Amino acid sequence: LRAVEWAPPLDDGGLDIVAYRIWVRPYTASKADGVDWIEVGQVRHDQAGVQRAEIHTADLNRSISRYLCAVAAINGAGEQGPMTPDGACLPLPN
Repeated sequence: LRAVEWAPPLDDGGLDIVAYRIWVRPYTASKADGVDWIEVGQVRHDQAGVQRAEIHTADLNRSISRYLCAVAAINGAGEQGPMTPDGACLPLPN
């Protein structure tokens, strides 16, 4: 089990954010296609500030040691994401 935390986006597009969808993909040196992302959960927006989700690593391929994590914000207009920059690397144990 791994936890990821993030700050809510500065711009909500004029509609309140209600939830977030969390995605992971195997870490590679090259840019991945959209089909490489795996949805691993959804959490409600926390008005208190920092957002948090738990990723159950037992559901992922244990032969892959590192995953990238992306978050999509969901509001009344729909979902924005999950293709965030490949900057957040989530190390997972083998």
